[in-house]
Amino acid sequence: MADLETAALPATRPAGPVGSVGMGIMPTTLDDGWRLAQILAKSNLVPDDFRNKPENVLVALQLGAEVGFPPMQALQSIAVINGRPSIWGDGFLALLVSSSKYRTHEEYFEVKGDRRDGLTGDDWKHDDTAAVCVFWRTDRQQPTTVRFTVGQAKKSGLLSKQGPWQTYPDRMLRMRARSWAGRDAFPDVLRGLKTAEEVVDTDVVVDVPPPVEPRRASARPTPVAVDPDPTPTEQPGQPPAATPVDAKVAGVARALRITATQYVKPEEGAPYFLIATTGPTGPLDFVTRDETIYKAAAAREGSDDQVAIAYHDQPKAGPKPQTVHVIQRLDPWPPESTDADLFTT
Repeated sequence: MADLETAALPATRPAGPVGSVGMGIMPTTLDDGWRLAQILAKSNLVPDDFRNKPENVLVALQLGAEVGFPPMQALQSIAVINGRPSIWGDGFLALLVSSSKYRTHEEYFEVKGDRRDGLTGDDWKHDDTAAVCVFWRTDRQQPTTVRFTVGQAKKSGLLSKQGPWQTYPDRMLRMRARSWAGRDAFPDVLRGLKTAEEVVDTDVVVDVPPPVEPRRASARPTPVAVDPDPTPTEQPGQPPAATPVDAKVAGVARALRITATQYVKPEEGAPYFLIATTGPTGPLDFVTRDETIYKAAAAREGSDDQVAIAYHDQPKAGPKPQTVHVIQRLDPWPPESTDADLFTT
């Protein structure tokens, strides 16, 4: 078997664009780009990060133009994670392959020195099992080779992450090797961009500034104490993870009076809003990350208004059984309601 690092370089391929653009929709001015962004933002065929956000669409179009993506491929390939743009792995490879500096590349697995096309369950028991990615450039004699091993994935805590690392570990190992090799071999093409698969695995807590305080019904809100009983899986004051909008509603608490609302920024984890109420069964606290709900609650804080709150329960881990009441934002609830009607008298 020929060693990839010493094998003869393959013939140079002709340069070409990432994709052809028809219909004359490639914008050439800021005004053209803004008009196109407004049209695309209204479409159901664009990712959620761009839907009804023409400003984000315009930035993605500009970034795509800078690296060589036509408009639709830019929106499908660019992901916004923690406020930073990145490129999904397949689009990442397409961008590199389209470059005039690209000659060829190889991707494979290596187990105990042997080249493999895939991995078995036993292969994952060896820390030196690796995904290998090799890129050749037209202007360099030597290739760029990167290995990402099972041991590195374990040390980074990737193998215990829920999601693709559990369902498609082979592909995720390959994507990490591709990301590192591509960035090392083609910094002039990528200009600092990373693969989205790599960025999403990096736990970055964005410092979110506190919201503008809403107008409250009471001038002196009652302080709300954060749960002082931390558990092994949760930090003090840290709310449960964000819940998708299609989660089942546990119930609707009625005849509640809102006693306090509070913006909470824990030492670890993302900020959230705490809403304290009292009702027929006594005090009941809710948490949410929806600022609209928080403002609607604050507007009734300390008043005699009785409200109904739709919520779902999320149990806490730990020796003491506890439950967090998480406000569930339905779309819409009540039917045909406005944001202010999420709390009904």
